[in-house]
Amino acid sequence: MGLCLVNNAAALTSRDSFAAIDDDQWHATFELNLHAVVRLTRTVLPVLSKNAEGGSIVHVASEAARLPDASIADYAASKAALLSVSKSLAAALGPVGVRSNVVSPGPTRTALFDAPGGFADQLARRFDLSPAEAVDRFIRMERRLPTGRIGTPEEVAGVITYLLSPLAAQVTGAEWAIDGGALRQL
Repeated sequence: MGLCLVNNAAALTSRDSFAAIDDDQWHATFELNLHAVVRLTRTVLPVLSKNAEGGSIVHVASEAARLPDASIADYAASKAALLSVSKSLAAALGPVGVRSNVVSPGPTRTALFDAPGGFADQLARRFDLSPAEAVDRFIRMERRLPTGRIGTPEEVAGVITYLLSPLAAQVTGAEWAIDGGALRQL
């Protein structure tokens, strides 16, 4: 296996409306979710592109990039920009043996999901329900997930591991949705 980079840093703060997302939040979201990724990728490119075994970059985006919601418009926009960056990198770096792909998880039950102020609490405030009831509503009524559940970190990690491995040697410029069927797009 060649050298690998996984860009997996993000922050998500849900607001009551699009208008409630102020300039500071827009800047902070893009700084972490896009600009930090671009800087880190630029920093490691010389090493990745000179490695005899090639390399692989996996960017962690989000289903929100393709299924945006006004309450997280800044987050969704930053993740949509990441899709474009990854595809640009795939075209530019393929000739030197470096692959660039994206995984786009849907809601995933990470430690931050259930932490105080996490996504479950944000949904609870949004729907005026308990966190458990709000997550259930989100799964069944908002996203209508065919799997009927939130994903796990292990499910996302499995796809990332595959994309980093030699098994995915011919996979570049791709986006893998790990979202319980939320997108269901052609």
